[in-house]
Amino acid sequence: MVRKGEDADWLRNVLVMNFPGFFIPPLDEERELNSDDHKGIEKRKNEIEVFLNKLMSFEVFHHSRHVQAFFEEDNTKKFTEFRNR
Repeated sequence: MVRKGEDADWLRNVLVMNFPGFFIPPLDEERELNSDDHKGIEKRKNEIEVFLNKLMSFEVFHHSRHVQAFFEEDNTKKFTEFRNR
């Protein structure tokens, strides 16, 4: 399965809305990167990985349907449809 940076941004935003008062780890806004910016791409991938690892350290998020869809839905079309609801 492939997830884009905008998918991680979506996940964070939807969790902030659905879990008011809970700490949602920060994630820098996605920025324009071109395919030649290997350092920038690697930095963004690392930021997302740190975000997801911190997020999953809180058990409360394990049962979120949004988190489950992010990690488990391997059909890109279905995931996109879920995201756009």
